[in-house]
Amino acid sequence: VLLGAALVIALSSGARWVERGFQSVAPGEAGLVVSKFTGTTRIVSPGSHFLPGSFYVLTRMRVSDQLLSGPAATFTVPTRDGFAVGLVIQARWALDRGQLLARWAGLPADPGTEVVGPVLASAFRALAPEYDAPSLLASKREELAARATKQAGERLAEAGIVLKDVLVGDLKLPAEFERGRLALLEQSQLVERTEANLRFKKQEIEQQRL
Repeated sequence: VLLGAALVIALSSGARWVERGFQSVAPGEAGLVVSKFTGTTRIVSPGSHFLPGSFYVLTRMRVSDQLLSGPAATFTVPTRDGFAVGLVIQARWALDRGQLLARWAGLPADPGTEVVGPVLASAFRALAPEYDAPSLLASKREELAARATKQAGERLAEAGIVLKDVLVGDLKLPAEFERGRLALLEQSQLVERTEANLRFKKQEIEQQRL
């Protein structure tokens, strides 16, 4: 009886140990498995895997596309005419699965905020002084975004990050530029009104002469 009870307890404990040994990796993630005995690392695909905690350490890394937005994607850049223009961008990026084994140990907990955002801000600030504020407002923001994406993408690739695309969602001009623009607009409207009055007076004079 005692032997049978011990066998039942052993089988029950073994079943629970086996059940606890299965760990899952969600879709869109890659599992980095480190052996506690040999120190070797391998990648497992999404699904359930038998990885007992006493033998292995499983780290889940998201490899699907992620979006950088909010405060981490908001910064100011200098322009050729001396203005500080605020940019609000959206960047789509992902971890490079092919470089995950070599790069994962050097990645911070939040690569988007700590790596992608600063690298993009640096690229925009390096290229923005080639443009003036009116041209960025009118038609050059897409060109600037494309050039910054290319430059930042090359640097991020070295860290094992793929930069998919970058969009400039908003461009905020400084208050002094806006005041100057409104003053120029008002002056232009004044000139147009003056020219219209002159044309009207000229028509009146022609009518009186006739």
